[in-house]
Amino acid sequence: MGAAFDRLVNAFAWIAGALLIFQVVSVSADVGSRYFFGESIRWVIALNEWSLLFIAFLGAAWLQQRGGHVRLDILVTRFGRRTRLASELFGLLLGICVCLVLVWQGGKVTWEKFLTNEYDYFKVEEVPIFIVLAVIPLGSAVFLVQLVRDAWRLIGAPAERRSDDVQVDL
Repeated sequence: MGAAFDRLVNAFAWIAGALLIFQVVSVSADVGSRYFFGESIRWVIALNEWSLLFIAFLGAAWLQQRGGHVRLDILVTRFGRRTRLASELFGLLLGICVCLVLVWQGGKVTWEKFLTNEYDYFKVEEVPIFIVLAVIPLGSAVFLVQLVRDAWRLIGAPAERRSDDVQVDL
């Protein structure tokens, strides 16, 4: 099951990477269109705004797996081993709590927007807004599972820990 989850996290990261490439290409095309033709491409700004949301929520678990989240090394390196472990565990528990709220509230809002069939008429009026919002509970749920895995590694499998693995996630 862990390998399947890792493949899901990697797939989300690839999607986030593709969205980043899309942003570069679409914004460049929009600038070129405005410069040469005096017309902006109508959907570029909206899709780039939405893709920023998707990149953040699809890439968070992947970044967590690789220890890429912000760490307070200047502070943590001064701690003893137990304090470092406690601070990492505190960061993981705080992240778990935030993800639980995002899954719950994001799921509630997404479901409400699905039931009311709302659209974002100021951006791309053909796209139901629940499709955009669905990435919040989905990405938060995957991030939550990764945080739980990291917390389990930290408290449940001490033989697998190394002192250089300790980090504080903000």
